[in-house]
Amino acid sequence: MHRQISLVSMVLLQATGSALFADTVTVGVANNGNCIPFGCANGVTRYQQVYDSGQFVAPFDIANISFFDTLNPGSGAVTHATYTISFSTTSASVGGLDIALDNNVGSDTSSFFSGDLAGFSGTKLTIDGTSVFHYNPVLGNLLLDINISGAGADAGIFLDTEEDSTVMSRAAAGLSDPFNIGLVTEFDSMASPPLSSVPEPRYLVLVLVGIMLAGTGIKALRRKARGTLPGWTDSRSLLGQKPSP
Repeated sequence: MHRQISLVSMVLLQATGSALFADTVTVGVANNGNCIPFGCANGVTRYQQVYDSGQFVAPFDIANISFFDTLNPGSGAVTHATYTISFSTTSASVGGLDIALDNNVGSDTSSFFSGDLAGFSGTKLTIDGTSVFHYNPVLGNLLLDINISGAGADAGIFLDTEEDSTVMSRAAAGLSDPFNIGLVTEFDSMASPPLSSVPEPRYLVLVLVGIMLAGTGIKALRRKARGTLPGWTDSRSLLGQKPSP
């Protein structure tokens, strides 16, 4: 029985994928919307956002990030552009980003993604990194750094932001905010699995039924081999010999 349960567990783990153990951290609570940098990219060539290290309780491997469009759904689209995203650990504080943006970048800066994000639809914009950033909050705050090039006409999407935030703030080329503001951001330690890898419930049911039937068949074969199958008599018992166990 224990072997059968273990087998079921292994199959379920294989079927559902390791995303069952993915960790996520969401920074910010939406109370407004803003088009910078993804909806108003034409006037912004570089954007930075700093996150308070206290939002992460332990070292965290960032595999993808998500932004949200729940307060103004359908407000617009992501502007066509090449977005080059990197992360680093920074000594800059929330509300204390230097307008000389290079001064905010940490020595461990690492490229995360580069490409066009146009075509997004729905309420969650997820960006899968081409590499994982290993962030240790003990070493400082987290800096998101986005360089924007080749921007087309602004498409005007307003993503969820937290204004008057105590956990994040932003800076951008030619931009000076009178208050702390930042895009609500979800960090995920596991890359988004392709939709085809997510099993349907009926598939899991079939897997479980198959395992149980296989287990029943194996037990029946063992009984037959031992001469214990109901209605079957060991030939040695007819000779007065004790059947083997």
